[in-house]
Amino acid sequence: MTLRSIATAKTLAQSLHQRFGIASAVTVARVTQSRSIKTFSLPDLPYDYSALEPVISAEIMQLHHQKHHQAYITNYNKAVEQLEDAVQKGDAVTVVKLQSAVKFNGGGHINHSIFWKNLAPPREGGGEPPSGSLGNAIEFSFGSLEALIQKINAEGAALQGSGWVWLGLDKEFKKLVVETTANQDPLVTKGPLVPLLGIDVWEHAYYLQYKNVRPDYLKNIWKVVNWQYARHTPNQEDVKSYKAKAYSIRTNHEIKDSTLKTRRYRKAQQHVEYVHTSEVEAKLKRLVDKHVREATLEIYDYLSRPTLGRAQPLGDDDEFPQLEGHDDDGIIDEVAKEGIREQSTAEPTTVEEPVAESSIVKSLAVKPTLLNQQHKR
Repeated sequence: MTLRSIATAKTLAQSLHQRFGIASAVTVARVTQSRSIKTFSLPDLPYDYSALEPVISAEIMQLHHQKHHQAYITNYNKAVEQLEDAVQKGDAVTVVKLQSAVKFNGGGHINHSIFWKNLAPPREGGGEPPSGSLGNAIEFSFGSLEALIQKINAEGAALQGSGWVWLGLDKEFKKLVVETTANQDPLVTKGPLVPLLGIDVWEHAYYLQYKNVRPDYLKNIWKVVNWQYARHTPNQEDVKSYKAKAYSIRTNHEIKDSTLKTRRYRKAQQHVEYVHTSEVEAKLKRLVDKHVREATLEIYDYLSRPTLGRAQPLGDDDEFPQLEGHDDDGIIDEVAKEGIREQSTAEPTTVEEPVAESSIVKSLAVKPTLLNQQHKR
């Protein structure tokens, strides 16, 4: 743990330069030599204190930068100096005690150095939505920029106490993530994550203007977020990977949408065809039923004629049913008797073979009620 702390103190400036671009002697942290260790001084802001108004007041920016950030730097420099003395003396107890001070104040300096660059006045691009590879990566990971903003606002508002809410790059899984850290813990404490955007949700960042309403502060800060800085943070390899993934996900979405539309069209077409077929079948059935009834009555009348060798009228034992509403000795008997009288006075004729009535009638399968209804009409 001791060796790790010393290594962190000696290489912090190099790490900031490689990961976050914090190396400029004018605009970011300046590193000076103090005996055998490196200490830091307060970086200059890239804009005036009043440049972010009305989102963040000049008073808040000045206090935040000159008082709070400066306090983290001062306490960090003091802690690492004490840590070096303790290591040289072999005072293990003091070394252990100083770990939390190094982490807290060093993290405060790292976080605030990122925070200042994550903001920009509207006239200098603050609030403009991300584009290019970062925009594609956000769409790939969260669906849309609006969805990302809602997630960050929700995570930041729900964070208990003080801390930070981050948009980070997970270099291991090649995706963007939203994380929160307590107090002044930097995002690197959560794993191999590169901070792209950090929002300070300590009360000193907004209380003078927004009081205790943190959600309003989170809602308005997007008007001055500098996406240009976040866009240039990932290395070129990550950018290419995101471009490939974003193109792939868009292509997959287009294919899925096209397939879904095709399926919906086919289903609708099948439904139309089914409805159309059903209507046609219903019409055909009505027509068939009508013609069947008419044909049955004609066959019935034809087979009832005495010229076919039926000298007696149809009775109960015959295959054809009697028409409902008429007596057995009614109209049909009278027609049959009249036919017999005509046949007795006429010259003998060749009797035709009777039609196979059973097979015809059975194939039509006409119910008595249908015949009755047609007869009544």
